[in-house]
Amino acid sequence: MPPGPYHAVLISLTPHLTVVGSDTDYFAIEQVEQIGIDPFKGGPYNPRIDYYRVTPISGLAVSGDEGRIDLSFDFIIPLHPQSELDEERISFYVQRIEAGEQPTAVAISLLDVKQPDYDGGQDHRCMAHYVIDGHHKLAAAARTDKALTLLSFIAIDHGISNADDLHKYLELLS
Repeated sequence: MPPGPYHAVLISLTPHLTVVGSDTDYFAIEQVEQIGIDPFKGGPYNPRIDYYRVTPISGLAVSGDEGRIDLSFDFIIPLHPQSELDEERISFYVQRIEAGEQPTAVAISLLDVKQPDYDGGQDHRCMAHYVIDGHHKLAAAARTDKALTLLSFIAIDHGISNADDLHKYLELLS
């Protein structure tokens, strides 16, 4: 874990599995629309692992600087690829979720504010939740299209953001 202070928050969210390079991949679609193709890489950023986006996938509107409306996105990044997950364990959590339970996963999170390369564009406030426990619960919630809770420890002194950015993110949760 990065050293320093954290803000702990319990979030209820519905994860959606996103395949890298698909039409729901933030890095291949929204980020390219915001900042373009990286000229050094010759393509969009590749997170190298399928990840989860959170409802609403299109992002939440948040007040930005100078009266601008920015967008806030949540991403849940697993530490293990889908191919390494145990199908039997996922099925166990699918049954629990369908019976009305809401399991909890745990993550270390960082907030990055991405600014466009041109004036007048929207900032993208990207909260990356790195899963440290609950990979099978996440997969089950995504398969059932139901919510789970995420205990998120947000690293305050890390990420590309400031205290006001974090405050705006936390306001969206209330």
